[in-house]
Parts: sequence; structure tokens; C-alpha cells
Amino acid sequence: MDKRLREWNFGVLEGQDNYVAMRPASGDYYGSFGGEVEAQVRARFLPAIDEIMRRPDHRNVLVVTHGATTRLFFRTWAEHARIDHDGRIGNCGIYTFEFDKETGIYSCTGMWMPSLQTESVIMTEFPEMPA
Repeated sequence: MDKRLREWNFGVLEGQDNYVAMRPASGDYYGSFGGEVEAQVRARFLPAIDEIMRRPDHRNVLVVTHGATTRLFFRTWAEHARIDHDGRIGNCGIYTFEFDKETGIYSCTGMWMPSLQTESVIMTEFPEMPA
């Protein structure tokens, strides 16, 4: 297991209930709480995927990670996607990407999102960043 594929670190908000911690992960928000900023997540996650995909014996690879990290990967390569997608990623979503070793480009070719059996809560208010 490659530890660079772990979830976004939310700092002191880690382990808090969803009403407190779950602002959509992006930018520098969690850095204010001692967590990672988006650039840090990209700097560890994207090279890990690239190294795995460039191994000579790898044709089909399954990467299992969390939603925020998956969302970041999708956003990074969205301009090359061959599907329409609004960026929302639910639990247990599966995305398929094709990787071109010559160009280093990932193209999203498909997705599967299970229907959620419970109501979703959409957050409209988030904790204030510390001064």
C-alpha cells in the first residue's frame, strides 16, 4: 500500500462529525486547521499514481482512496474527460481512467455511482478559519 494515496489531512477537524468538518475539500481551507492544502495533496498523490501507472507490468490498475482525493484527481484531469460529470462524488463511486504513457494524460472514460439509500446533508455553513 502506498501511503501517498491516503485521504486529505483535515488537521484538527479530523474525526469531527460531518457537520463540523466536511466542507468540500479544495484550496487552502484545511491548512488553517493544521491540515493539508490542495497543493500538498497534489504533490504527494499525483506522483504516486504516475509512478504506479508507468510500471512496465501494469496494464489495469485499481486505486482505492477517499472521495476528496478522488475529486482532486478528477478535477486535475477534467479537461480530458470523455464523460459529463458535475464533480460530485458519493460513497463507493467508481471512476475509470485511461492513461497515455506517452503524453502522461489521464482521460476519465466512465463512472458508476451507487444510489444512496439515505438522505444527504448539504453543508451551507462551515467553521470559521482561525485568525
